[in-house]
Amino acid sequence: MQLNLDDYRILLLDASFFAVNGSKEILSQLSGKSFYVAETLQSEISEYQKVCTLEEKSVLRNNLDFIRNSCELNSVDMQSFGDEWKNVNNDFWELMRLFNSLNQPCLVLTGNQLLIERIVLNKLSCDIYDAGEERILLRQDFLVYQKQFDFKAVMDYEFSAVPDFHEGSILYKDRGEKVVLGNRIAEGAEAQIYIIQDIPDTIAKVYTDEKMLYAKYYNNYNIVGKNEELDCDWVQFPAKILYHDPQCTNPAGFTETFIHSREKLADIPLFTGDVLSPEDGNRHLDYAVDIVLKVVRQVIYLNYRGFYFSDYNLRNFSLLDNPKFIQMWDSDSFGYRDYFSNYFSGQQMTRDYYATDKKTAIDACMEALYVFAFYILALGFEPIGQDMKFKFDSPNCVGKDREILFSRGLWKLFEDVFHGKRLPSETVLLKELSEYLETLRSNPEYNPTYNYVLYGISEEETRKPEKKKISIWMILTVLVLIADIFLVMLLR
Repeated sequence: MQLNLDDYRILLLDASFFAVNGSKEILSQLSGKSFYVAETLQSEISEYQKVCTLEEKSVLRNNLDFIRNSCELNSVDMQSFGDEWKNVNNDFWELMRLFNSLNQPCLVLTGNQLLIERIVLNKLSCDIYDAGEERILLRQDFLVYQKQFDFKAVMDYEFSAVPDFHEGSILYKDRGEKVVLGNRIAEGAEAQIYIIQDIPDTIAKVYTDEKMLYAKYYNNYNIVGKNEELDCDWVQFPAKILYHDPQCTNPAGFTETFIHSREKLADIPLFTGDVLSPEDGNRHLDYAVDIVLKVVRQVIYLNYRGFYFSDYNLRNFSLLDNPKFIQMWDSDSFGYRDYFSNYFSGQQMTRDYYATDKKTAIDACMEALYVFAFYILALGFEPIGQDMKFKFDSPNCVGKDREILFSRGLWKLFEDVFHGKRLPSETVLLKELSEYLETLRSNPEYNPTYNYVLYGISEEETRKPEKKKISIWMILTVLVLIADIFLVMLLR
């Protein structure tokens, strides 16, 4: 179907549209048009450039220059539309919901694959121009697309039991090529990680579950080679599927590139919720903010490409020597297309998510990101109690002092989300984190150490050599010793 922008009274332009190398025909139609954009547009574009490839950055800048010079971009004062809209996020999702309520012919222009699926699954009343596929999705056809996007019933099929693995075990890549397992370097709940003999910088993830579901195998098959497609290595996708048999009928796991990373977030004492050591306490406030911001921007980058995930286990993230990125592990637990692993980090959320449909699964992923972000920023304190309520509402909450580590805007955002007043928005979280980090790093007086903020201890004090304390018992011991010496002298 041919796109004609003149058919629509309202045009909504998403930030992801700028990242897609669209046709000249489409760009020419944009010239002279007026678009509504979200308040989060600028921060989303700015942060996207820090994670995308050089080629993607060039495309984004060209599109941005063209649209800014030839189009009119308008923001919306949400509060002017009545009480219902006073406390909502001013992000693209709420912008769409606002115009959806006005029953006006509306077109959304986007390159965000996960956003497209959310619009269809939530049955918003708008047409979509998918810039990545250069196609139009009409709202009257959403039922067809919903069946395409939502979870499908997969074959209730399990592959045969996995035998014990050890160094020297033989597996097979496609076409029957042998792979010999070397040293085991890690072990988790569902799999073991091995070095592969004679293949440098390649590891094997071998599942140890008694049965492997077909859906898991099929998802791994779908994401093989995504590193080359995305041209990034800060997240590792399967490179080759591994099989037990040379006929390649019984999958065992997959290979992936071995990345030399630094410590995992789970191994950093700062995020355990314990009393801070001098070393950890002397880190500055921007440390945790920077880590969370990197994770959020990378999550949004993957959303653009249709990935979504909920397993924010601290062991799935590692620091890198390259300070631009956080290494992300366990890509086989990411949601993609009609697959969702249902893995969660184990931290409580504000409700139980029974992710039997993709709409609910995406909602769960959104809140899981907020729970993870709060946990890191609060240095190891979970936000939600077993009663599914925000624990920090109580003045007696353990860790209540961690509120001072947040900016006012961030704390208010978390409060509203965990109270159910606002939806968890990745782009609003991105904006608040970006602004807070900028404030901390541009004003050193606003970026003290954790020790100073929490305990009033300066960095200089923690670096002073510890003075030996003299107890009353030491004094008495010395006096007794002197008395004994005098007694001995008198007896002589």
